Amino acid sequence: MPRVGFINHAKLAFNRSAGCKNEGQEAFRTSIEKNRLEKIGNVMTWHITDGVRKVFRAAKDPRVLTVALTALAMVAASFIFYPATTYLAVKATFVFLGKYAPWAVMKFSIYAATLLGILGTGVRTLGRFANKTLMNHFYASHSYRLNNHNNLESLPRDQRAAEVDPVSIPLSLPKNGEIESKPLYDQ
Repeated sequence: MPRVGFINHAKLAFNRSAGCKNEGQEAFRTSIEKNRLEKIGNVMTWHITDGVRKVFRAAKDPRVLTVALTALAMVAASFIFYPATTYLAVKATFVFLGKYAPWAVMKFSIYAATLLGILGTGVRTLGRFANKTLMNHFYASHSYRLNNHNNLESLPRDQRAAEVDPVSIPLSLPKNGEIESKPLYDQ
């Protein structure tokens, strides 16, 4: 039986695609159904996982880049031709934001979002550890790497990165020579 350490448990807990056929890629888990705790945890961490991803995807959109660069060019042109007036307008904007922006509400919102993300990650992790099918699949697909760590280091990089089918990984070799796979955790 492979030695399963803290790092392997952390990979199961924090890996977005834990249990996917193509782990390590942006893939959604379809073969192993999520339990209720995992679903609740995913909803609670949406603003961290999917929200940030959508912001970065929007930032790479050419239309958004065009608008941002146009606004930057307009401000730069204003500073070049009317530096004093532009400086006073920018200063007045920051003074207005400093007086009337609800900083306490923004601070509390960031605090609440942080706590919600931490709680959601914990709930999702508990759900994954309670999902025996996911645990068996995850550790079966990683047992080859766990058992053959020294051999993998000596292989060329392209062979190390080759996909390993978790179904065909022998977890134990009986004395009669027949290969059988058995789960690491009872179901």
